[in-house]
Amino acid sequence: MHYIFNAALLCEDCGDDAKVAIGEKWAEGAAEYDDSEHYPQACPNEDWADSPCHCDNCHVLLDHISMTKDGEEYVREALLANTGDREVLESWRVFVELDWAAEQALENEGDELAALVLFCEDHGNEYGMENFEDAFRGIWDSEVEYAEEFADDVGLLSEMPDNLKFYFDYAAFARDLFISDLISYSLPGGGIAVFSNH
Repeated sequence: MHYIFNAALLCEDCGDDAKVAIGEKWAEGAAEYDDSEHYPQACPNEDWADSPCHCDNCHVLLDHISMTKDGEEYVREALLANTGDREVLESWRVFVELDWAAEQALENEGDELAALVLFCEDHGNEYGMENFEDAFRGIWDSEVEYAEEFADDVGLLSEMPDNLKFYFDYAAFARDLFISDLISYSLPGGGIAVFSNH
């Protein structure tokens, strides 16, 4: 929910604060207000805008306001240009859900951003941003390729005679790894992003 008050957009917290402040003025007899004209008016969450909307008081992104196609294009161009206030750009990147995000990430920002978009879509934006670095294991062509490299890194077959290593079933090992310990996401341009599932 958000509010409109004196031609300004307010987030729910700032709108509630304004209502309390106005109520105190009424009680003190310091001002005369009526409910219709001089009181924050709640707006429905189904509003549409042609660009991202921010609270005019605290500047938080009003991420529940949906954007028109023009608005999506505006944000797409701003993110790809990667200029402007970093905090604002990051808030747009995290909270504004756009269909083009994963495809554009590969073409313009790299596989890692595509992985971040997919991770946030699955786990939610707040959790995704906070836990991406700890959970992200990298980009591979397949789960089997990851399993092969993992086995080599940890020396899984180091005690096995070379003539027997050929018989090790990496596909089955990969299935076991990705049953519970790991999760993978298919990237738009091919390959997978691997994450810890804990």
